[in-house]
Amino acid sequence: TIDSAVTRPGASVGYMGQQAPLAPWLTAHENALLPLRLTGANTDGAGARRALQAMQLGADGGKYPREMSGGMQQ
Repeated sequence: TIDSAVTRPGASVGYMGQQAPLAPWLTAHENALLPLRLTGANTDGAGARRALQAMQLGADGGKYPREMSGGMQQ
């Protein structure tokens, strides 16, 4: 739900723009791993693999954004 009284979003709030904010020099797996690395979370890759599997992109983890459709990038 959206609460108009929110002045500063917490960690549970996310944002996704119209363009996929992917680093073109990283693979899909590396792009999925990037937020984990930036927050200092476990970077063994298991979380990124689970996320890609959940989005039915497990077999596409080695692809670069330019090799993926717009829907896959989102």
